Amino acid sequence: MTALILSPLLLLRILTVFQTVLTLFQLYLCITAFHQHRTRGFTVLVTAHFLAGLAFYFVLLEGVHPLYLQGNFVSPPAQVTRILALPWLFFTLTELLSAILCLLCAGSGLWYTRSHLSSGSIKRAIDLLPAGICCGEKDGAVCLANLRINELCQAITGHALTNTHRFWEQLCMEGEARNGSLLVRLKDESVYQFERQNMTAGGVTYDQITASDVTEQYRITAALQARGAQLRDIQLRTKTYHAMAADMVISQEILNARRTVHDGVGHALLTQQYYLEHPEKIDEATLLQLLRQTNTFLLREAEETDDQARDGYLESLKLSAAIGVEVRLDGPVPESDPTRSLLGQAIRECAANTVKHACGDLLTVSLSREGGLWTVHISNNGSPPASPIRETGGLLSLRQMVERAGGTMTTVSDGGFRLTLTLPQHHSP
Repeated sequence: MTALILSPLLLLRILTVFQTVLTLFQLYLCITAFHQHRTRGFTVLVTAHFLAGLAFYFVLLEGVHPLYLQGNFVSPPAQVTRILALPWLFFTLTELLSAILCLLCAGSGLWYTRSHLSSGSIKRAIDLLPAGICCGEKDGAVCLANLRINELCQAITGHALTNTHRFWEQLCMEGEARNGSLLVRLKDESVYQFERQNMTAGGVTYDQITASDVTEQYRITAALQARGAQLRDIQLRTKTYHAMAADMVISQEILNARRTVHDGVGHALLTQQYYLEHPEKIDEATLLQLLRQTNTFLLREAEETDDQARDGYLESLKLSAAIGVEVRLDGPVPESDPTRSLLGQAIRECAANTVKHACGDLLTVSLSREGGLWTVHISNNGSPPASPIRETGGLLSLRQMVERAGGTMTTVSDGGFRLTLTLPQHHSP
């Protein structure tokens, strides 16, 4: 008898629990319909369904837990009593139909989400972008940020993205400025380009930061820059060769001529020696003519200056002009070596570096002499060095020659390249 009384009560409790879940689901569908701005008919349907389910829930709850006030149970209204007197199959079918209606509404909401644009779909689309994007208000408060920009902010700053102003300040410290944007290299060697701009929507101006993966472009650009440096070096060597080619050909022709004459002199000396040993076998007139020609050549060679002696200073000016660098001089020029030669070597090296590294075309040389010392300042009009100058190759060789001559050499890279030499006025190597 007790089991028969408790069974309907237990069943009613189970139905009440199930109706609780249904009511919460109906509330979710109702909120979603308003959020998606569904049609008025659909919104009224889910709202009415929720209100009916809520009323049915309270009816079931009254049957399971009657209202208890001031130590006495309060009798439910007559309408509630008549509903509770219905067979349990009525409650089961009612909840089953309500569950079917909830599933149909949920399916309709899912279809609507996939086929219509909404704020949620826009946010999901932004999160799927490979690029990072975020928008902030004037005070830096973040109002929109996708997953990628949050990951980048975490990797760069170690914190989540909460303020666009602080994030951009950190990027300015970490990144490399280039054409109005910032290039930031992460720990995994990937490179991202960050750009900042204002965006106006609905009359409100927002601060927008975008991030693009430019790792491959950065690698290709670095390779092209290295290749460009090599090509500029080859071009400089080609210009230098063309500038010196004529002098080299002339020098070679002179050397060949001297070798031929010297061979003739040697032949004359051998002929003279043979005459002294066998005078009857040599024609004296021929021998005298040969000796006269040899003596004439030797006397002229002794009187002429050595054309192999070159002026390093003048050659440096000629070489600079050949590679497209104008040399402007301010002050007196040393007349004696090795000071004059060192000046020429310094001009030659600075002109070459102006073309190769600074992409300039003007070299300014200021000279002064005081107290037995020459002071030389050399600068160019090219791009300033991106990093402190490392003295290798030509600059290192120039420093060694200057120090061997008893002078000093200093280089400055801040704000532009400047070379300063201090050379003794008279010095013999």
